Amino acid sequence: MKYYSRLIFCFDVIRDWINYIKEKYIDFIEIEELINENDIFYKIFIFNKFNDNIGAEIFVGESNFAPYENIYFEVVELINKDYSFLFSYYDSKDDTKDDILFNLEKGLYIILNYGSVI
Repeated sequence: MKYYSRLIFCFDVIRDWINYIKEKYIDFIEIEELINENDIFYKIFIFNKFNDNIGAEIFVGESNFAPYENIYFEVVELINKDYSFLFSYYDSKDDTKDDILFNLEKGLYIILNYGSVI
């Protein structure tokens, strides 16, 4: 897959998944999106409505020497002005749609359940 077409593929996978979770988890998460079509990037912030200490960032765009191909997804716990990584996913050029969705769901599970008593 050529680089530009892979970038568009990644945009589509992430955008479709975000639209899905916006509906399914509307009572549990808050999502903020930033799309810049000129610079070709898409940034999403996801927050747990019941736990202010959990947040996530997804970036889709050109990597420019970063350790990912087009997507990074980081879930963090915020404590006092510090944060610790709870989960991170950095795609590679060989990742399939299923690989990407699997990792997005893993991160979402942490966002929804971290710190809860089960």
